[in-house]
Amino acid sequence: MTAKDSPESEPRRRRRTRRPANLPEIVSPCISVCVMDQQAGICTGCYRTLAEIATWSRISNEDRWDIVQQLRDRRRELKGDTADDNPAG
Repeated sequence: MTAKDSPESEPRRRRRTRRPANLPEIVSPCISVCVMDQQAGICTGCYRTLAEIATWSRISNEDRWDIVQQLRDRRRELKGDTADDNPAG
C-alpha cells in the first residue's frame, strides 16, 4: 500500500445517515445570516445553495432531509474545518 492509497490520504467523508421511514417535518436550516459565499455558491449561514434556498418550500420532505444531511460537510469545506463533528460550530 502506498501513501497515496492509505486511508489518511483521502478526504474525510461523513457517513450518510439512513433516512428514517417516518420522517418528522424537516424545517428550514436558515438562521437569518443570509450571505452568499460567491466562490462556493453557498450561504454562509445555512450552507445551502441558492437553488436549494429558492425551492425549499416546494420540495419534498425527503429531498429536504437529503439536503440537510450535506450541510455539515459543506460547512467544513467552506470553513476549512478538519475537526471532528462539533455541535458548537
